Amino acid sequence: MLHELLFEVGPAITAIFKLGYEPEEKYFYEFTEEHYNKLQDEGTDITEKWYMLIPEKYEYQTEKVMVVREHEKNNLIKANAFIANYCKKSDSDLGNYDNKLKYVASLLPAVFTKNTKYQKTTTHLKIV
Repeated sequence: MLHELLFEVGPAITAIFKLGYEPEEKYFYEFTEEHYNKLQDEGTDITEKWYMLIPEKYEYQTEKVMVVREHEKNNLIKANAFIANYCKKSDSDLGNYDNKLKYVASLLPAVFTKNTKYQKTTTHLKIV
């Protein structure tokens, strides 16, 4: 369990904090045959499926598409379930996914949210 958290789900949790939206199954689109052919031409290993993660409100001109292999997709789904389990323990309706991420960020070590909008800020005390 610890290995899974640190090396599989942990990086996926960090990726979700960077994304800022819920990586639901319906947002994963498997590569087309053309995509796979291009990967193969570039010498990329295509022994597992590849996906594009495209959110519902995707803006073509301003947002990048996240590309993941099948095991990375599965880790994102596990990380999303991990976040959902933390939210169940909150005893309150957190509403939208952004609020859920804020709540979970407040409980996890700062390493998961570093360089994201959910990054914990530290207050420095001024000694006089």
